[in-house]
Amino acid sequence: MSWQAKWNRVAAIWIVVVMIEAIVVIAVLVSGISIRRELSSSMTPTITRGDLVVFAKTPVKDIQKGAVIAFADPLDRQITVMHQVVRVAHLSDGRIDLITQGRANPSVDPWILQYQGDVSLPQAVVVMPTALAVAIMLTPIALGISLGVLGVVEGNRQRYRERERCMDVAG
Repeated sequence: MSWQAKWNRVAAIWIVVVMIEAIVVIAVLVSGISIRRELSSSMTPTITRGDLVVFAKTPVKDIQKGAVIAFADPLDRQITVMHQVVRVAHLSDGRIDLITQGRANPSVDPWILQYQGDVSLPQAVVVMPTALAVAIMLTPIALGISLGVLGVVEGNRQRYRERERCMDVAG
C-alpha cells in the first residue's frame, strides 16, 4: 500500500472520529444534558475544584435529599451554585422547597429554593475528575496525532524499502 493510500486512510479515520464527536455534542445539546466545571471547593470531597460535572434536567418533584443540583445563586443570579440537597419539603399548596448545602460548608445555605409547577433543575449524574476530563477531551486529538505519525512512519518505511530495491537492482 502506498504512502498516499495510507495517508488517505488516516484522514478518513480522523474524519469519522470528528463526525462521531459532532453527533455526540449535538445529542448532548438536544437532550438537556449540560456539563459544568466546579469553580469552588464547597463540595469537597464529593466534587473538587476543576472537576467536570455532567448534569441532566430533572423535574423538581423528582429531586431527593442527597442529590447535587445546579441553580442560580439567589443572592447573585450570575453565579451558578452546585450544592447538595439536604432537605426537601413537599408543601400542601404544591410548592416544593429545597434546602441546600455545600459538603465542605459548616451550615446550610442562607436561602430556601422554592419551586412550583413543572420546573426542572440540572441534577448531577456524573463527576469527572479533572485528569479524566482532560484525557477524554484529548483522546480524539491523540488518536489523530498517533494515526498521523503512524502514516508518516509507514510512508518513510515504504520509501526506504523502495530505495533498497533500487540499490539491489543497480548493485
